[in-house]
Amino acid sequence: MNSKLNPITRKFVNQRINTITPAELINLANQYHIPLSIEEAVNIIRILRKEKINIANKHQIMRLIKKIEKVVPPKTFKKIINLLKQF
Repeated sequence: MNSKLNPITRKFVNQRINTITPAELINLANQYHIPLSIEEAVNIIRILRKEKINIANKHQIMRLIKKIEKVVPPKTFKKIINLLKQF
């Protein structure tokens, strides 16, 4: 994630990540052609809900990415990482 986002955009993105539902996450994944089951989405949301997300905190994001890697298939994880690299 880009920490150079303006503060308003960063706040919006943080809020969106902190409130996304499994269904919304699946819809978002589908938009980027990332296969994601309801179980995987629920597990990802469970990880995200354990702490308030701040996209400007690179250490937090890396820690969360490592946790997410454990709950999705390697192929799906690779697609997620490639998508995140764009931002």
